[in-house]
Parts: sequence; C-alpha cells; structure tokens
Amino acid sequence: MRTNNDDHMFIGAPFWNDHAQDWVMYAAHRINDDRGAYKGAVVAIVSLGYFQNFYRSLVDQDRFAVTLLNRQGIVLASYPVPLAIGQRPARLGKVWDRIVFSGNAHTFDGPGLTYPGLRLVAVRPVAAYPVVVNVSIAKSAALAAWRTQALLALAGALCAILCTLLLLRAVMLQLKRLEQSEILLSEQSARLSTTLDHITDGVVMIDPRDHVLVCNQRALELLDLPAGLMASRPALETVLAYHRSIGEYPDEADANRLLQQLRARIPSLVERYRPNGIILEVQTLPLPDGGLIRTYSDITERRRSEARIRYLAHHDPLTHLANRALFRERLERDIARADATGHRLALLYIDLDRFKFINDMRGHEAGDKLLVEVGRRMRAITSAAETVARMGGDEFAVILPLDKTQRKASDLAKDILLALQRPMDMIASGFHVSLSIGIAHYPDHARNAEELLRNADIALYQAKTDGIGLWRVFDATMQAHQALLFEREQDLRVALRLNQFTLAYQPILDSWTGQVVGCEALLRWTHPVQGAIPPIDFVGMMEKLGLVVPIGRWVLETACAEAVNWPASTHVAVNLSPIQMNDEELVTEVRAILSRTGLPANRLTLEVTETSLLEDNPTVRRTMDALRAIGIRFSLDDFGTGHSGLGYLRRFPFDGIKIDKLFVQDMVEQPDAAAIVTALLAVSTALHLDVVAEGVETAAQYEALRRKQCQFVQGHYFSKPLRNDEVRLFIASRSPAALQL
Repeated sequence: MRTNNDDHMFIGAPFWNDHAQDWVMYAAHRINDDRGAYKGAVVAIVSLGYFQNFYRSLVDQDRFAVTLLNRQGIVLASYPVPLAIGQRPARLGKVWDRIVFSGNAHTFDGPGLTYPGLRLVAVRPVAAYPVVVNVSIAKSAALAAWRTQALLALAGALCAILCTLLLLRAVMLQLKRLEQSEILLSEQSARLSTTLDHITDGVVMIDPRDHVLVCNQRALELLDLPAGLMASRPALETVLAYHRSIGEYPDEADANRLLQQLRARIPSLVERYRPNGIILEVQTLPLPDGGLIRTYSDITERRRSEARIRYLAHHDPLTHLANRALFRERLERDIARADATGHRLALLYIDLDRFKFINDMRGHEAGDKLLVEVGRRMRAITSAAETVARMGGDEFAVILPLDKTQRKASDLAKDILLALQRPMDMIASGFHVSLSIGIAHYPDHARNAEELLRNADIALYQAKTDGIGLWRVFDATMQAHQALLFEREQDLRVALRLNQFTLAYQPILDSWTGQVVGCEALLRWTHPVQGAIPPIDFVGMMEKLGLVVPIGRWVLETACAEAVNWPASTHVAVNLSPIQMNDEELVTEVRAILSRTGLPANRLTLEVTETSLLEDNPTVRRTMDALRAIGIRFSLDDFGTGHSGLGYLRRFPFDGIKIDKLFVQDMVEQPDAAAIVTALLAVSTALHLDVVAEGVETAAQYEALRRKQCQFVQGHYFSKPLRNDEVRLFIASRSPAALQL
C-alpha cells in the first residue's frame, strides 16, 4: 500500500476472531498528502456476520441466492445457503474470472454457486472496492414474468449498492472510532507529557528494543542529556556513548556492565554519583511488555543532611573538634588497642584559665572566637593519630596513643602551652590567654576509661591550684588533696551563710608624717574546725564556685560599715575583682551600701587590677566614671606587673597607683628593681597620681622609698593586718600627738 499510490480500498483475507466469535476481515484505505505522497492508512476490522444478517433481511430466500466474494473468488458472505467463508467455491469458472477482470457487470446462464441446475447469474464487481456481488435466481422463476430480467438486474445492482453502502458505513464508523481514539490518545499523551515534565523525579522509559521511548524534562536536567538527542528515541548504546563523551563513565567496563544489566531487565535500586557532585537514587523496574522504566531522584541534599547529622553527632559545632561522644568512643578504642599491643596511652585534660571572666567581660561572641582559636592551635600541633576533643564549655582533651609517636605527654603539654602564648589578636590586639593541663596515663594511673578521665581531671585541678599556665601529671597523693579541696569548696559555700568571714585591715601611712591615712580591707575565713584558712587557699575557689560577687558585696558593705567609725581623715580601700567590675549592677549596689552605712563617698577607695581592664571595656569605663562622679577614688593595684599598665593610666580615670611588693622588696638589693620604682614614681608625679608602695618589711626599704619621694607606704614593717577593734587604737597611736611623745 505504501508503494502503490492509488486510493482504492484494500481488504484482507477473512479469518475467524475468537474474541468476537465471528468471521472478520481487515479493510484498509491509503491516505495521501496534497502532493499524492503516502501519508498513512486507515485500517478497520469488518465483521462479515454483519453482511450475512443484512442479506437475510433483504433477500427472498425462496428465489434468490446472494454471495459476496473478493476479487480472487474467496467467499466473504453467503445467503441463504451458507458457503465456506474464506474459501473459493469449486463452481466458480473462467467465465466468472473474466467478468471480474473486466470490471463490468454481466449476466449469464450457468450453474449457481449454491443450488444445482441452470440459473440466471448476475456478477457485479463493486467499483472502487475489491469485492464482487454474485446473485443467482432459478431460470424458471426468472422467466415467470416479463420483468424478470429487469428485476434480476435491479436486484444485482441494488445488492451491489447496498453492499457498497454497508461496507462504506462500516469503514466510516471504524474511521470515526479511530479518529476519536487518536484525539483521546493525543490528549492523554499531552497530559502525561505535562505531568512527567512537572514531577520532581526524572523518568526514562525504554521499549522492548532497547530504545528510549520517554525521557521527561527532569531526566534531561539530572542527567545532562540534550533534548534533541532524546527526542530521536536513541538506543541505549547511543545514550551511554554520549555520557562517556562527557566523562560520566571514565571506565568503559562500567558502561558495558550497566548496559548488560539493563538488557537483562534486572530490577535494582542504586545510588549514582555524578561527576558534578549530584547524588541520584536510580530505580529500575521491568515492564510487562518487555520494556523498562528508570526513575531518577536527586538525593544530594538528603545525603548531605544525613552526613551533617552524623557529623554533628560526633563533633562540636563550634570548634569542629571531636565532641564528648566521639571522644569516649576513641578513648575506649585506644584503650582496647593498648591492651592488645601492650602499649600505653596518655590523656591530657585541658581547661582555659579565667575563661568565665573573659566570656563575661568580652561577651559570648569573643568567647566563642577564643574557643575556636584554641581548638585550631591544638589541632595544628597534634597528629591524625591523636584525638583532640572539646569536652564542653572551656574544657578540652587530647588522647595520645604512645605507640603511634615518640612524643611524650609532657612534651605535648609544653607544645600546647607554648602555642597558647601567642597573642589572641582575633579578640583584641595583644590579648593573651593561658590554660592548665592535667595528665594521666593508661594503664599506669587507671584501669578503665572512666578512671583515666577522672584522674586526668584531678591532675588538672592540681595544676590550676598551683597557678596558671601549668601542667601536672597525676599521682596518688592528688586524690587525697582533691578530696580535701572538694570538702573545702562545700565549706566555702556555707561560710557566707554562717557568717564565718571577717575583715582585717592593713594600715596605709604617710611616708613623711607617719600618720595613718587609710586601711586596706583584707578578707579572712575562720573555719569552725580547721581555723584560719589562708586567702590563697580559697580566693581562687570563690571564682570557680561563682561566689565572687556575693562575697565581694559582703566585703564592701562590711568595710564601709566599720570604716564609718574611724576618724574622718582616714579612708578604706576595698579590692574589686574583675567580675565585679564587669557587673552592670555595681554602681547601684555601691550607692546603696554608702546610703545604708553612712560612709561618705570620698572616704572609699576601690582598688582594681590590670586584669579588670583588659582593653577598653566600655562597662568598666562607665562604672568608673559613674562612681568617681559621686566622689569615690580608684587605685590601680599591683602596678608594674602587667603588660599595659601605662596605657591603662591614660585610658582610665585613676586617682592613684600601688607599686607591687615584688619591686619594693627587691629595690634595696637589686638596682634594676630600684630603677623601676624610680620610674614608676616619676610617671605618677607627672600624671598627678597618689602612690602607695606595698609590702614594706624593713627599715631599709622604708628609707629608700622616702629618699625617692614616695608618698604613702604599707606593709608589715609598720603593722600586721588588724581587726576592726584594733584599727582605732593603731590610728590613735600614729596621731600627731602620739608621734610627738
């Protein structure tokens, strides 16, 4: 039909249709375009039973016999005597073939196809259709009237016309059904295409011949496939070849393996990592018709989120070091390895010194930056075999497997301390921080991970007790000491509530007159069982336990309440901790204390250390300005021992300084100490600041200070710290009248 350009109808041989339980045949009609070229064909299935029923309703079975045949003489329908459909009757002769070949209708006397004897036979090929209508009537019946011939011709023509109309109607009905089906199919195809192009997954359908039948827009995007290539319905080999050309399958064996799996129609669910970093979940499902469908889901973000969750479960989100959970896993692992190999390992437990103060003073953002930098520096000086972890807050830990390196734990501790000596410029220019380290070894100091961690913590506590920036290795005596310290911490919590604190006062004298100008308040703790406990043994605990502010408030109020009874010419000096200086409520509290006690503001001197002034803290400056505005004086304590003392004198409103006792006690024997004292006195004079030299213990030191024109002195050479009831007596003993006696 494709090569024959006529527009006649073609019919096929009849065949039995089991589904319809009837004889049917195919009827096809070529469709040409405007230029007469083949464009397509309309194909219909025609039921031959339809013709059989039609003839039954039309033909007088007592007179006529009708047979519908194709041009090869194959029976399509017959009435009233049924002939074998699909076969050529034996009675058809050459006369019938010549009539059909001529294409013209013809009537002749001859044997009928269904009845014996001579009959009038009309044979009429149907124009434009490849069928022939064969009508016969008994000759005796045909000659019964003069109209017999006319009727026979008319009957033949009528049958031919009706047959043509009937066949045309069947074809047109089928054509209409096909057209409606095509419209419906087109609409469904458009809806399917739109749906496929708007779903989040890529979809590729492969037909039984391994050609791509469907590839939606999302698949084009996920797989970097050109739309033109996929619109041509390429073979799988073509698609894989394209992917190889863009670097998708660098190993040809991988591409061949995938091709074989697809051809085998093996169901699968795999993850595919593309060169551009995208992770695809690819599901392959065979179809009943022998085809294949593959779906592609972009799971990149899901996998990243899962990886992030796994990472955060084992790492500190701030420093990106191992967290406590991962640290415990690594510690248990390394202990098991040590048991198996007979090696040792060391645990270093690390704590930043005064971190709470830094955090409160500089803010949490600065504290976070500090923790990040500390973690970075520790990671930089440790190896991959050594686990560095942030245990929480300002605490860190390092696991050092001694079978992995020749470095000793003490060497690593020194390296860490050295790394932290460099300024933390990300906080402030020249900002310094220190840390303390406790070390414990396995199996020397512990039988399991829990005990090793506890003993390293005990060693850390010992290091912090001994000072700042130190490291200590655990030994058995530390446990007893730790127990004592823990007990003391509990007692310290109770001391304030039970009023176990008292104040002692160190007199401050005029160097020239010898008269008392004031006293420095010193905190004392009298334990009900242990007696007097030295300040060095509990002052550090106060900060650790968060008792600095309440105890400092008690000291200030008690000192003001007791000093109000001293002579009006004397002042009281009270030390303020860095934490108090950074307390926003300090100004309000001081005013309230002065109001309650009645002490004039000009009789109160507040002593602060350089630590309270780390860089230009706005809170400290506001506090000092507000308190000086009501008459309170400020003195810089331990002057000369810090990094930036002179700078602080310029930036903060001080009224005086105290020269540290280290310089005072060495000035007689060491010329450099004497030179420093001389320089400090010169600076103070130039800045119009009062100067107190503390720690004077000998007459030689006193005389040297007098020669250098030091205004005020303080120390055991003049008096030990006094109880409040002793202060008035001492002041009286140093009055002008008493000194003249």
